[in-house]
Amino acid sequence: MTDLPKAKKIYKRQFSIIWLTPILAVGIIVWLLYNGYVNSGKEIRVQFDTGAGLVIGKTPLKYRGITIGKVVDFEIADSLDKVVVVIKLDHEAAGVAKVGNKFWIVKPELSLDRVTGLETIISGSYIEVQPPSYDLADLESRDDESFFVGLKAPPRYEFSGDVVNVNLISESDPKLFRGMTVFHNSIEAGQILSVTYDNKNNIYLVSAMISSEYGQYINETTKFWNISGVDISLDASGFNLHTVPLLGAFQGGVAFDAETTGRRAEPLDEYDLYDNYEDTQLSRMCITLDMPDSYGVKSDRTPVMFKGVKVGLVKDVKLNNDRSGAVVNIMLMKKYLDLAAEGSRFVLRQPSISAKGVENIATAVTGVYLEIIAGAGEPKYEFTLAEEPVVDVPAGSIPIIMTADEKGSVNSGSGIYFKGVRAGVVTGYRLEDSRVIFDAVIFKEFREIAVEGLYFWEADALKVRMSGEGVSIKTTPVAQILESAVKAGFFGARGKKPLERDTVLALYPDEDTAKEAYIAKQGIRKIYLITEDASSLAKGAPVLYKGFKVGELGNRFLDADTGKVRISAMIQPEYKKLVNDKTYFWKLGGSSVKFEGSEIKVSAPDIKEIVLGGVEFDNADAPLGSVGSVIYEDHTDAQKAVNAALSAEKVRLYSDKETITPLGAPVLYRGVKAGEVYSTGYDKKKKAAYADVILYREFSGTLTDTTRFWKSDSFSFEATGRGVDIKAEPIASYTTGALNYESFKKPVGTDIIYSDRGAAEAPDLIRVELQLSNASNLKRKAPVLCNGVQIGYVNTIAGDMTAELLIYEKYADFLREGAKFWIEDVKVSLEGFENVNSMIYGAKINMFPGSGEALFTFKIDDTPVSPYYGRKGLRLVLRSDSRSSLETGSPVYYRQVPAGGVEWVRLADDGSRVEVGIFIEDKYRHLVRSVSVFESVSGINARFGLFSGFRLKTGSAKSILMGGVSFTTENMDAPEAEESQVFELKTD
Repeated sequence: MTDLPKAKKIYKRQFSIIWLTPILAVGIIVWLLYNGYVNSGKEIRVQFDTGAGLVIGKTPLKYRGITIGKVVDFEIADSLDKVVVVIKLDHEAAGVAKVGNKFWIVKPELSLDRVTGLETIISGSYIEVQPPSYDLADLESRDDESFFVGLKAPPRYEFSGDVVNVNLISESDPKLFRGMTVFHNSIEAGQILSVTYDNKNNIYLVSAMISSEYGQYINETTKFWNISGVDISLDASGFNLHTVPLLGAFQGGVAFDAETTGRRAEPLDEYDLYDNYEDTQLSRMCITLDMPDSYGVKSDRTPVMFKGVKVGLVKDVKLNNDRSGAVVNIMLMKKYLDLAAEGSRFVLRQPSISAKGVENIATAVTGVYLEIIAGAGEPKYEFTLAEEPVVDVPAGSIPIIMTADEKGSVNSGSGIYFKGVRAGVVTGYRLEDSRVIFDAVIFKEFREIAVEGLYFWEADALKVRMSGEGVSIKTTPVAQILESAVKAGFFGARGKKPLERDTVLALYPDEDTAKEAYIAKQGIRKIYLITEDASSLAKGAPVLYKGFKVGELGNRFLDADTGKVRISAMIQPEYKKLVNDKTYFWKLGGSSVKFEGSEIKVSAPDIKEIVLGGVEFDNADAPLGSVGSVIYEDHTDAQKAVNAALSAEKVRLYSDKETITPLGAPVLYRGVKAGEVYSTGYDKKKKAAYADVILYREFSGTLTDTTRFWKSDSFSFEATGRGVDIKAEPIASYTTGALNYESFKKPVGTDIIYSDRGAAEAPDLIRVELQLSNASNLKRKAPVLCNGVQIGYVNTIAGDMTAELLIYEKYADFLREGAKFWIEDVKVSLEGFENVNSMIYGAKINMFPGSGEALFTFKIDDTPVSPYYGRKGLRLVLRSDSRSSLETGSPVYYRQVPAGGVEWVRLADDGSRVEVGIFIEDKYRHLVRSVSVFESVSGINARFGLFSGFRLKTGSAKSILMGGVSFTTENMDAPEAEESQVFELKTD
């Protein structure tokens, strides 16, 4: 048997891969425990009113859009009326758990000025946090905190850094509330914190905070003013439009600015809050002007002008102490305060008819105004109204010569206006070689416009023009026609070369002709418009703006994607700025009549337009978006589209009448179209007709809880001590009717349509019962006057026995025992007509205030009332054997100068003589002495003597009709006559 080798055992170590699994699991567990320990954040609790919209494990805590924590639990507050949200912070967000942090729930929010949180509609609500400061050192120094009270609403502003707190003071209700915006140069710079009323001082206190980045504008020159909507006015300075930021137009607010940047105000500095921007430009120095009558001057409306520039404003008009005239308080702009000096004079500009023709006719529309003629001297703040002086040509003026084919309406003294400012004057005119030559000057202050490229044209009040483009009738802005004026302007770039002395320039009959003389080829702007049907629009058809051709249509082609026609339009270079994002277009179609405010515009196309068609455009008050690229079928369709795009508010109004303002009727705010009636109907529940009204966006702030609407009258008459004012509503209201609205004093409901303005303002007026003996010529709305100032009007007349008067609240103190009321009717004399307005308007009521207890029921005085009743002066009694032709109102003369008049004529108690009561003006009473002689000068006195011949002596025309008295005083050293002293009246 063979021996085999013995086997050798070899031992080999082996590692199984299965052991990797438990080892890896242990490693992961260790890492998770370590990472959880290192990165674990703090837990904080935030208390809210409700936890609606929050989800455990899902709702995040965010800071500026970044998630820094998550809701992990809910708890019920101890008070049981709130919830506590438990939030787990990320490790990096540990700084959130500091004192002063603010938390709030972000959810969809829609308000007047902003839309926020829309993203939460899809993602769900979340919690936002805002630190108390952005200074890292400040945050680290704050104590830790784990419990917070959440805000009910997000903070309105997140200003980086400190804020400046200011207090604003207003004497009238500023109509502001907490959260309104404070603007600087149309940029949001702060907000209103609170509005309170100080009963002790009768002022409103407005607390506001300003972002620190605008603190440099808070100093001693800073001015704050109230803003709301759009401020529109028409006066002697022209048509004024002052806009505000869009947010301010919607909700109101406050704006501020400073003349210089300087010292930052200390917290809680106090500033005056002005009613509007214009008031901030006025100085606080009050100038008083004594006037014999108010002459239609109105508080906060009548401007003060200097060389065509508005330099101030009438702030108050009131009767003087003895009620014999008016005292006008004026505030000049600070930069023009030096005009109030010795030698300066104030002149009233109002319509007048004289040998020179009709002057200042435009003030019949804009209202009267005051003009200051500057003097040189020490400052002066008390003036008396002066007569109109002759205007001299200022030294240093630049002489020019203008030529025209016809004189037109331009006269010597006609002003030359540049952009509404009086920049020169026409000094004379003459005829040379069949051309009219006008000598004129440009004032030295405006020498920068006396350069090449300046054009001149007449500024007529009414211009009728016929051309190949149709017939147009339009009015020129009244501020440039106060003096049958000349307008000056540039249609392109202003030249650099100054005009030489006596440069000869053309004076064109109107602006259109001046533009035609200027037009030159400078490039064409092309735009594209869309229309459903271009069959009436041919290439070469005109593009019109306000009836004037500014371009023409070009090629057209069909858009395959939309099925609509696109057509190009070329705009002449000088008019390209008229086309913008506010422009809208419509097709021309035959003759048309447009009513725009006080203007009538009639256009009739020529043969070319009838064959080729054409488009016209205008501009809205705000961007229109896609509306502006469409050519509408007519102006009505275009206006509807614009109104729908710009409308801001819709209001339903009710009327107790069966008929109501028709569809499409304009809605006017202080004479300016602010909206229109877009639907009408009948409410069966309220048993009343209604009209739905839309107000345009820029007028949304004009609707308040004191707003009242009323139907327009085509014409209205207002009688005053100066005569009768005839006011006409915009012509569009003649055919369609119109609604007017304004805000009054008392909130009585904003959904009523009153029959007229009188009915609308009646709730704010004082009702007085006046017992009559005869009201045959007294009519409703007849004025109630006191010394020429209207203090109210007749509201109703019950038969011929009782009239209800409505008296303005500021004249309530006149209604006391002893007050005297009487009726004045038209009166004819050789001197002319008195109380002419009574021929049209009917009789008017005059009154003199009482001084006893307050009273609201009076009886009309039927006895003849002295024209001097209530006036300050000397009253005497004359005795004579006969009356002659004296009667109430007969004049009293001193050296043929009227010094007073006869107040009454009666028999003495015993019937033996005639007694005549006369009144002497206070300024002439010193002329009457105890030895003065009174003589009748009435009628005609004729004498014939054999040697002396025939002598004929007559008085004035008035004394021939009414009689008169003349007195002389030989010895002026004699004692002055006493009140009610009796004198003998000579009648020979």
